[in-house]
Amino acid sequence: RSACAHRWPLPFACALGFACAIGSAGMKGLRERVKLGLLASRPKVLGEIGTTSAGREAEETFCRHARSVPGVSVFSGLRVRDPHLGRREIDVVAVGRNALLVIEVKNWSGTLKDAGNGKWQHVHRDGRVSEHDRLLEKNREKAQLLEKLLRAKVHGIPKDFVKSKLAFMNTNLQVDWTIQRIPQELYFGNEWSKAYKDDLGWTLSSFLKPLRGESLSSQALREVKECLSKIPTWDYIQLEGGRVYSGDFQGASVDRLVGR
Repeated sequence: RSACAHRWPLPFACALGFACAIGSAGMKGLRERVKLGLLASRPKVLGEIGTTSAGREAEETFCRHARSVPGVSVFSGLRVRDPHLGRREIDVVAVGRNALLVIEVKNWSGTLKDAGNGKWQHVHRDGRVSEHDRLLEKNREKAQLLEKLLRAKVHGIPKDFVKSKLAFMNTNLQVDWTIQRIPQELYFGNEWSKAYKDDLGWTLSSFLKPLRGESLSSQALREVKECLSKIPTWDYIQLEGGRVYSGDFQGASVDRLVGR
């Protein structure tokens, strides 16, 4: 018999007729839809990476307490452009009338000591050893980039108004005395809150700063906060299971995310 005269089972005949009607291009689109449906109904579960989660929690904790100081505005995850290295991320920026702090937040535990040549050695609690190069210098560079951007847009920012700070939030970190001797740029454990308030001007001497021209005017403070609010931050994507990716989101397909 011819194909037309043959009696096909009804479900198969319907599927065959549907496939003929939509053509090969339509079938490809249909396959993509089915694939998307399967992925949506049975997503791959990816838990958060421990060190990434700990770092993010430390930043969130710092920001939560930092925002409790009256008269201080806090911004997180700001990206400033570096002509040599592309974008540089700043963990936290806190600004009030008397100071602007550019803060790098760490949630390390174990032991931290000076390894010489500008390097610090971090001995993790499980025995692993990491070396970190120029931590203070790198954050100073980001502070300088941010200060340059703000001074180009806002008049009346006092000298030494922008300060670089490195905050070690974990109370289980033992810091060698060779590093502790530079406290003017470092926050440690439970003591960071008082030092943070002092740096923002919550001391007796800070009340003299307006008289000496060392604080921002109300207008300049508004302009600084407006500039900070317009600085871009990273894009974040949270997957099933809690894992979070950050970066520049450029697009997505069924099988992969496109970003950098």
